[in-house]
Amino acid sequence: MSQRNTTQSELLEAMTDAALEAGRASMIAAFLIMDLTGMPALFAFGLITLDTLKLIAICLPALALGVYVGSRLIGRWDPAKVRRILLLLLAVMAVAIGVQGTVGLIAP
Repeated sequence: MSQRNTTQSELLEAMTDAALEAGRASMIAAFLIMDLTGMPALFAFGLITLDTLKLIAICLPALALGVYVGSRLIGRWDPAKVRRILLLLLAVMAVAIGVQGTVGLIAP
């Protein structure tokens, strides 16, 4: 009986991991589709220029590397630790953007 419960628990754990991976992949695909479908409209209204497209092309390898590294590290780090690191990173970026905006307002 305990062998059966262990097998069921292992199956449930595997299904949970697969569901998390599927959800993560679905989010990546959804954001990619939204970005690709919105780009023509932004380009048509002049909100994306050729310089913007060049910058996007330059940044794409870093994005792909981040997705790859993230997919390899998922499940290896403690989620609470990752959450703290990401919140710290977001806070640093918010302060940097705030300083940049303030400097831009003071000395245009």
